Amino acid sequence: MERSLSLLLPVRDAQATLSETVHRILEVASELTDWFEVIIIDDGSTDATSEVVAELKRDYPQVRAVRSGRVRGSQESLRTGLRMCRGRIVLYGAPGRQLAIEELPTAWKSANADNTLPLEGSYRMIDRRKGPPSHGPSRPGMPNFLARVREFARGE
Repeated sequence: MERSLSLLLPVRDAQATLSETVHRILEVASELTDWFEVIIIDDGSTDATSEVVAELKRDYPQVRAVRSGRVRGSQESLRTGLRMCRGRIVLYGAPGRQLAIEELPTAWKSANADNTLPLEGSYRMIDRRKGPPSHGPSRPGMPNFLARVREFARGE
C-alpha cells in the first residue's frame, strides 16, 4: 500500500520565493506518490504572500493553506499544519534548518522503509499510523506517555 504524504511549509513574508519553492516541491512529490498535499501555513506575513498562496491554491489542488493574522511562531505554525493534514506520512522542516527539497526523496524512502530512526537532514517525519514524531530518540527507560494515549485512543 502506497502511503499518502502531507508536507508542511510554514512561511512568513515569502512572497519572492514561495511560488518557486512550491513548484519544486510539487514536481518532486509527484514523482514519489500519487496522493500528496502541501500545506502552507502563513505565519502573519506582511507582504503579498497571501496573494501568492491564493494563486497556488487556485492552480494546484494539492495545495492547501491557512493564514494567521499575527506572528505566532514556528511551533504554533506546525501545530496548525498538523491539525490540517490528511496524509499518513507528515514531513516538515527541522528547526533552524532551511528546507532542502532535494532531500525529500530520501525522507520519503525512509518513511516507506518503516524506518524508525530519526531522519537525517532538513526534514522531520510523523507516521500518523505509528504515533510520535521521528525526530529524535526518546530517553531510554522513560515511558512514552503520548504513544500510550494514542494507542488507547485507537483501541490498540
